[in-house]
Amino acid sequence: MEGKVISVANAAKRLNCSKQTIYERIQKGELDKISTTGKRGWMVTVESIERFKIRKLQEADYEFEM
Repeated sequence: MEGKVISVANAAKRLNCSKQTIYERIQKGELDKISTTGKRGWMVTVESIERFKIRKLQEADYEFEM
């Protein structure tokens, strides 16, 4: 699971949301994180961001079809 990782701030930019929302999604298990030492704390896997985007698009398509 340890592919490319990005900062919480960059993950928030990619998902067009706040850093707090990213932390909440990590806590809910919706995004994967890697703990790091030092100032950064947590990094988010790009793979989990892509999976999250796909899941949300599929949910939106489902709601639209109803």
